[in-house]
Amino acid sequence: MTAILIHMLFACAALVPFIAFILYPLGARLLFRAESIRPQPPTIAGDALPPVDIIISAYNEDDVLDARIENLLSQDYPRGLLRIIIHTDGSTDASDSIVSRYASRGVVHLKSKRNHGKTAALNKALQSVTAPILVYSDANTSFSANAVRLLARHFINPQTGCVCGRLVYSNPAKKTAAAEEIRYWNWDARMKALEGRSGHLLGANGAIFALRSTLAVPLPPGQSNDMVLPIIALLRGFRVVFEPESLACEPPARNLAQEFRRKRRIIARGLAGVFFSIRFAFTDPAARRVSLTRRLGILLHLAVKKLCRYMAFPCLASIMLGGLMVPFTALRLAAAVLWIILLSGLLSIPARSFEPRLPDVSYFMMMGLAACAGFLDFVLGRNVSRWQSQR
Repeated sequence: MTAILIHMLFACAALVPFIAFILYPLGARLLFRAESIRPQPPTIAGDALPPVDIIISAYNEDDVLDARIENLLSQDYPRGLLRIIIHTDGSTDASDSIVSRYASRGVVHLKSKRNHGKTAALNKALQSVTAPILVYSDANTSFSANAVRLLARHFINPQTGCVCGRLVYSNPAKKTAAAEEIRYWNWDARMKALEGRSGHLLGANGAIFALRSTLAVPLPPGQSNDMVLPIIALLRGFRVVFEPESLACEPPARNLAQEFRRKRRIIARGLAGVFFSIRFAFTDPAARRVSLTRRLGILLHLAVKKLCRYMAFPCLASIMLGGLMVPFTALRLAAAVLWIILLSGLLSIPARSFEPRLPDVSYFMMMGLAACAGFLDFVLGRNVSRWQSQR
């Protein structure tokens, strides 16, 4: 009986990464393709564009704020319809004075004396929002000139609740974590495009996404706005779409250590977001007016895509470590195969200088360790709502 139970546990652990990296990508192509052939939203005149508020939380970002504000002020959008709100969240550098200089050009400056974290700062910024459409972004990001216009045009459809733009990385370094992160991000963007054309995009990117202000509910400090708010839009019956031509550019991580900290934080906050979304589906009055079938479908999508992806590496680690400790030959064999794959990958790292297309195993090891660390942060309830800029 014990042997059967252990085999079942290990089978479930193996099923999670299989779903995350093989079954879901293949299934999504079939599931969403039938719904993805939709006409593009029309190009609308300036007088028909909705008012937009752009909100940004900044903590010790004095090295990028001038360029960021100028970038937003140069957007191809009617100036009277575009307002910029920047919340400096307990900054100890020159961020406050930089943002204050733009008050005469219509930039709204909010600030906190202490650093409360990005989500808490954005919650405070919501109190100053007056436009029907919000655009969320980061201080170290740069928009293409037409980014806001391309996002806003989707809201001519009253069923559209959220629009995600596309993040691209600048100055990719071929022999650092940046190259592998860009490959991963390009794969993720293709999945977003597939889901977004069907209106079922599950999550956005904090660098560039737009939301109806009625859907911008204040979130607990440990939640990620870019993950949870699009899910809230779906649960309340709206469509969430992807606009690949609306571009945001930002620099990639400089090294694996920096990328490790970012991935670790994403995993911990992502797991918190999954369970927050499940509670929201059954407690929010507006969500409860949506059919139970639709809500359960969204939660199933959430579990298959997000939860399995977040748990894939912890499950693989449990097989590799636990499989060597049990007396069952099949499990030991599975663990041994994974260890052989890992070790052979490590030995092949020097060959990258001869074959640039060879996967960077060190990057995937970093992702695995970050996922396991993020899982522990979530289980132990560690505070990941605040962090220092990594630049």
